[in-house]
Formats: sequence, structure tokens, C-alpha cells
Amino acid sequence: MHDFMPYCLRQFNRSSRWNDDNQYSNLSAASRSILDFTPPAGFTFYVSKAPSSFFKSSYRLQTFPLFSGSLGYLFTSEELDLRRTYCGNQEPATEDAASSTAAGTASNSTPAFAGSPSSTNYLLCGQVFLPTNRIEALYSRRFTRRTQFLAASAQHRDPANNELLAQLQYDCSKWCTELSYTFPGSLVGWRGLYNFGPVPENPTLEDQRAHPGRVSIGGELYFSTADNNGGLSVGARYRTLVPQTAEFTCVTNPVMGHLSTAYTMSITPRCIMSSRFDFNFYSLFSDLAAGIEWQSSEESLIKASVNTSQGVVLGFDCRYRKILLSVGATLSHDSFKRGRRDGRMPADLSMPHGSPLKSLGIHVQFFS
Repeated sequence: MHDFMPYCLRQFNRSSRWNDDNQYSNLSAASRSILDFTPPAGFTFYVSKAPSSFFKSSYRLQTFPLFSGSLGYLFTSEELDLRRTYCGNQEPATEDAASSTAAGTASNSTPAFAGSPSSTNYLLCGQVFLPTNRIEALYSRRFTRRTQFLAASAQHRDPANNELLAQLQYDCSKWCTELSYTFPGSLVGWRGLYNFGPVPENPTLEDQRAHPGRVSIGGELYFSTADNNGGLSVGARYRTLVPQTAEFTCVTNPVMGHLSTAYTMSITPRCIMSSRFDFNFYSLFSDLAAGIEWQSSEESLIKASVNTSQGVVLGFDCRYRKILLSVGATLSHDSFKRGRRDGRMPADLSMPHGSPLKSLGIHVQFFS
């Protein structure tokens, strides 16, 4: 299922018309949604309650392979509908704001900041995990029509492991910048994305036909004051809107010698395919991945991805009234080879020797 706090933040940004798609960190979000989705592992049961449109609560209980749970609470300044969701580990690409090209719908092409510019728009979220007693908190506030502040923290039993992230984002549709600070490590970062061509404030179908493609170029710089080292990356994205939605991205990190190219295309209104090739110039390591997402109906979604390094990942999500069901499995060719070689399987599975099944899980979520 969705991680509670990231999903709440995504829905809050949508309700306030903040365009996540215009951020450099989401440059390759369309391909990641299909190729890097995390299938369920073990058996987990969720209960989400909404006493009001401003206050939400979420409870999670995992019984296999480990016994654990969590409690989460959310408060927003505006009404937020968390029940408008597909029951997957990640939003389907057809609904993700970061993959509006794959959907080809006008709603996901809505520009940023079309909502209220009031500085009273905020989100406050907290979650505690048992039995580790880890506490996570998230705070997001809209200062102006084009400026947003985000702070997230995680508190552990050992204070030395506590984490803090602060971000200040500025988006004027044509370009977007982000300033961030992360602790521990005292990592300071900057990200930026620039869109070439006209970016209308209220795009219509005629605007999309007049400008069927768009090029976006961005980059990031980061430096750690604790270790006195840093890095950078640059990337580009070409997106077509009409008549057939497609997206090509290329991201490189010259310091690490990493290059990643991805292509995502909407085959039909309900079917999307994506492929990605990763290569490292220093180690000569390469990885090829391909995936497909098929929305068989308004209440069900099927995902599948395969790559040369980890194997096959399968996911099926469906919804019946207020119940969401997610089933997933991971098939690893490495585990199959290892089982043939030494007769053993991973310690967290009770599978027959030589079985290629790496993980299997079922998540059930109930809204009330």
C-alpha cells in the first residue's frame, strides 16, 4: 500500500494545485512508477478512518514475516480526500501527477499554483512505529502562490540516528528551484528545472495541439559540510502530449559515472509501457529494465516489471467498495541459481530449495 505520509503529502499537493511534475527530483517519475514499484511483502492489514475532512488516522498491523505495526495521524487546513486512491504500493502512472504524459488527461496537465495562494494552507502529519518506537513527522506549508516549505524528521531510540530534512521550493511554471538541508551529514543541496517553450497558465486542448512536445532540462548540486565532499547530476526530459503521449528522460551523474535513459509510452488509454537502461562508466555495470502497467478497470490495476539484476516483480491491485487489496510477488533468477548451487534459500522465506520465488505478500486496507 501507499506509505502513509508520502501519500498524504502527494494528495495535499494535488488539492492545492502544487505541481510535483515540475520538480527535478520527479524528472523520471513516470518510468520509476512502472519499473521501481515495491510489491507487498508478508501479510499486512490497514485501517484508515476519517472523522472529518480535516483530520485523518491510519493504523497498520503486519503479522508476517515479522510482527509490527504503526499509528498515523494527519491534520490539514483544507479538506483532503484520501479515499480517492488506487490500492497499490504506488499510484498508477495514469494517475500520478508526475506522469501526466502517460495519462494524456487534462486534469494532470493542470499547471502549478492554480489553487488558492493563501499562506494558511498547511499539512501536519505524524506516525509512530512499533515495536521500534520510531517516530516520523511531516510538516508542509504553502507560504505564497509559488513558494512551499517542507520539513520531515525521524526520531529513533538512539539520538545519534535521528534524521531531519528541510526543503524550500519555488515554482513559477516556467522553472522550479529547490533548496534542501539534510541531517546527519549536514548535506546542503540545490535543484533546478527549466521548461523550454511556452508554458500557459491555463492550458487547453488547443494549446497542447499547438505545442505537442516540451523539453525540460535540470540539474542538482549537493555538498556535505561534515565530509567536505559533494556531487552533481544533470538531466533532460522530452515529453509529447498530442496525439500520442510519450516521454524520454536522460540523467547522468558524472562524479559517479552513472548514466540512465528511460522511455515511457502510452500504448492505449489504459496500458503504459516503459523501458530503462542504466550504465556506469567506471565499473562497466549495466542494467536493462522493462515494465508494463495495465488498468483493466476503474477499480483494478496490474503491474509487471523485469530487469537483468533483480528479476521479475508482479503486482495486482483491486478495490471493492471500501476495501483495497494488493497482491505482489518477486521472482529472482539469482535465488534460483543460488538454490541450485548450494541448496539454500534466503533466510526470510520458507520456500522449497531452488524455488525462484523471492517474496510474496498480501496487503488489505479498509476505509471507514
